[in-house]
Amino acid sequence: MINPLENVLIVLLFSLILFSLIILIILLLDYFKEKEKYKISYIIKLFIFLNIIFFFESLFYGFKILGSIGFEKFLYFSNNELIFITVIQFLFLFLDSYLVFFVLSGHLQVIRMHEKKIKVLHRIKKKKNILLLDTDINYLKKEKKHLEEDGFTVSATIRGKDALEKLKTKNYNIIVLEWKLSDYDGATLCELIRSDKNTKNIKIIVFTYSTLSNVEKRILQSLKIDKYIQKPYDLNKLTEKIEHLLF
Repeated sequence: MINPLENVLIVLLFSLILFSLIILIILLLDYFKEKEKYKISYIIKLFIFLNIIFFFESLFYGFKILGSIGFEKFLYFSNNELIFITVIQFLFLFLDSYLVFFVLSGHLQVIRMHEKKIKVLHRIKKKKNILLLDTDINYLKKEKKHLEEDGFTVSATIRGKDALEKLKTKNYNIIVLEWKLSDYDGATLCELIRSDKNTKNIKIIVFTYSTLSNVEKRILQSLKIDKYIQKPYDLNKLTEKIEHLLF
């Protein structure tokens, strides 16, 4: 006959087993998502290891107690032994709970800092004007949409003549232009931009659909072109180059 104290302790023990399993899953999921963090945190690794031990140890005692009930106290535990086991489980549970709080609160802090940084960066980007010049109108639309979603203020055109007109009416921080245009040669357009006192210091990114010759590369250097990209390219790569020049 199992007394009330044994009932309470058994329920507590199996509750601890379930809770330890939940904690173990949380920690392992966090580990696989944030491996870089765990590479430098040996304390968290140690806690994960202890949690695994805790779970299987809880499982072992739980089934041992359950077995003793099912097989007429074949594996008998006294009340004092049950109390001792449960106290040990609570100690492990306290350490695990602290770890989960530490992990999750750390994540929340990182998320808040990241969101704050994004908002600040978005406000800064909004003040940065970019002029896009691409003869491929479909790609031009993709580039414009991508950069605007990243927070920049973007103007776009397919002709060099229109680009020069836009430069007269607005201050741009950076120009992204195709090297071989329909109405202008890229070198000629860049020379006009660099020769104007109002636009000579604008950052320029040039892209082409083919590999540049050594002569063309020397021209880029002479015109002080800041970056060069060959298409097709990942739009995120364009964003990275722009951010590298502006920030």
